Amino acid sequence: MDTETNLPEAEVEEVTDTTEVETEDNPELEESEAVEPETVEIELGGKTYTVPAELKDSFLMQSDYTRKTQELAATRQELDEAKARVQQAGEAEVTARAKVLAYEGALQGYQDVDWDALEVQDPASAQHHFRKYMQLTKELEGARNEYQSAVHQRTFETQQEAATRIEQGLAELQRDIPGWGPEKAEELMAFGAKQFGFDRQFMESIVDPKLVKLMNYALVAQRTAKKPVATTDNIKPASKVKGGGQPIAGLDDRLSAEEWARRRDAQLRSK
Repeated sequence: MDTETNLPEAEVEEVTDTTEVETEDNPELEESEAVEPETVEIELGGKTYTVPAELKDSFLMQSDYTRKTQELAATRQELDEAKARVQQAGEAEVTARAKVLAYEGALQGYQDVDWDALEVQDPASAQHHFRKYMQLTKELEGARNEYQSAVHQRTFETQQEAATRIEQGLAELQRDIPGWGPEKAEELMAFGAKQFGFDRQFMESIVDPKLVKLMNYALVAQRTAKKPVATTDNIKPASKVKGGGQPIAGLDDRLSAEEWARRRDAQLRSK
C-alpha cells in the first residue's frame, strides 16, 4: 500500500503561500530579532548628543567630573575673596587698636594733674586743659568702640573664611575620592588611627584635603597591594649523582682524578 499522501498541486501552492503570508503579516517576528541600537542619546551642558552606547558611562563620568571641577573653581574664588576680607578686617583691627593706644597715651599726661590747684594758679589754663582732657576721653571711648567692632568683624570674616575653606575642601574630596561621604570619612579615620596612630581629635581637625587624599591613597594602595607569587624561575633542580644515586665502588672512570689515585694507593698498600 502506498503510504505517501499525494496532495493536488493547487493545495500545495496554497500551503506554501499561506506560510509566506504569515511571515510577511507578522512584523513581530522581525522585531523580536532586531538588534539593540548601538548608540544612545545623552544630555551634556543642556545639549543632547548621540554617542556609542558603550561610551555612555564614560561620558557621564567625565561630565560629572567637569561639573564638580567647575563648582570647585567657583568655591576657590569664594575662598580667595574670603581671605581678602579677612586681611582687610585684620588691617582695620590693627588701625583701630593703634588709635586706642594713641588716645590712651595722650591721656596719660593728665593722670597726675591736680585740677583744683591748677584752677587756683591758672584758671584759664585749667579750663583749657580740662576741656582737652574731656575731649580725649570721649575720643578714646569712640576708639575703643571702633576697635571692638573691628575685632568682631575680623572674627566673623575669619569664621566665614574657615567655613568656605571647609566647603572648598569638601568639594575637592567629592571630586577626587569616589563615594566620599560620612561613611568614607569614618573609614579613613579608623585607618588613620590603626595605621598611623592618629587620634580622632587630630583627624577631625584636618581641613587640608590634600592630607585626606593622601591617606585615602595609602588605604587604596594597601588594599590593592598584591602578595608575591612563588615562581620556579629561580629554583634549580638538585644535582644528581651519576649512576642513579648509588655510591661508586672501587676504581671507576667516573671518579675524579684525586679520588681515583687515593683508592689506587689504598689498594697497593693493602697487598
